[in-house]
Amino acid sequence: PEWRSGHEEFEQYIDTVPSPVAMAEGTVTVWVNRGIRLEDGVGVPDRVIGSGFYIDPRGYIVTNHHVIESEVDPEYEGYSRLYVRPHGHPEERIPARVIGYDRVFDVALLKAEIEAPYVFSLSEEQDLEPGEPIIAIGSPGGLENTITSGIVSATGRRFLQMGDALQVDVPINPGSSGGPLLDGSGDVVALVFAGIEQFEGINFAIPSHWIDMFLPQLFAEGPVEHPWLGMAVEPVTGGLEVSYVAQASPAEHAGLVTGDIITAIDNVPVDRIGPAQETLLALTPGSLVPLSWLRDGEEYQGLAAAAPRPVVPLEDALDEDLHYRLFSVLYGMVVEPKSGNVFRDDYEVTRVFPGSIADETGITAGDMFTEVHFDVDDTAAVAYLQMFIRKRTEGFMQTGIQLPAYLEVDNFL
Repeated sequence: PEWRSGHEEFEQYIDTVPSPVAMAEGTVTVWVNRGIRLEDGVGVPDRVIGSGFYIDPRGYIVTNHHVIESEVDPEYEGYSRLYVRPHGHPEERIPARVIGYDRVFDVALLKAEIEAPYVFSLSEEQDLEPGEPIIAIGSPGGLENTITSGIVSATGRRFLQMGDALQVDVPINPGSSGGPLLDGSGDVVALVFAGIEQFEGINFAIPSHWIDMFLPQLFAEGPVEHPWLGMAVEPVTGGLEVSYVAQASPAEHAGLVTGDIITAIDNVPVDRIGPAQETLLALTPGSLVPLSWLRDGEEYQGLAAAAPRPVVPLEDALDEDLHYRLFSVLYGMVVEPKSGNVFRDDYEVTRVFPGSIADETGITAGDMFTEVHFDVDDTAAVAYLQMFIRKRTEGFMQTGIQLPAYLEVDNFL
């Protein structure tokens, strides 16, 4: 470019990628002291260790929400003190505070009274491909300044309630959470947040373009609010079929019902859940959202006033609605109550969505079942359905099965 002409030294400077060792100076160990907990009658230190990195020279640090959760959880009643350990100074503990946080995307912004020796930039790239080399910097197990390398294993993983995640093979362990994932230019392409313990090399990171989208809200302090319409959807030919509408939600007020097929949100055509959520995330609660949908082959249009999204929509829905109406979201099957008695609830399956838990279990439309027990484990955030089912494909022979499903589903808009 013309502006580089005659500025060779400046050009060389901006084209120089710092070494991983130099970039490690921009990372910290996040340390949460939660006092003492009892195990078998013996008191042991309760510590949470994670990683973080500077995004502002004034000491603003990005990490994971789950690392600092006890600092912002209103239901947590124990002792909690947040510190950061700067690069190269493992003996120091600098007090820090949480500025903003987002439980849905597992991101938090911290502030420590420290001048950042190195500041990372968030990449806006959305075109990462499997096989691209990456490095991670963090504090696995509290081992500070650990640098590991690997590749992007897959993109577009539906591992979050909203948006998508990167799957990477970079070695990640407890303590790595919140560390930066870097490309060859030294830019942060993702935030490390999870691994699957029983499967070595299968780890996940939040693409930085999601964080960049709501970073201003993190600086505004408090929890980040995302917009929602209050409906769960399933991809079908021609759009997104509404599988559930929350009571008193924007979708219900707009006149949407189950079975409608959403064709456009904010005048953007949609046929996949991820892009539909991205369109919605670009808006704010209170925005008027134009919607287009099909019902029995006829086209409809309307407006919905986006509301603040519940952190886990299904938790609220289970408190406010009949639980069997949520089987479509939890297990991917639409059911209709049948005559039973005071001792049991009988249902007929009227629809099964491809790829759902019900579909993978072999349940099909026309099957009948008796609900034995339905329960929600709040700690694990899992809903269990125990049933005696009579499958049409098996001559209606009765079989007992249990279906588990996570409450943090990824198909709400």
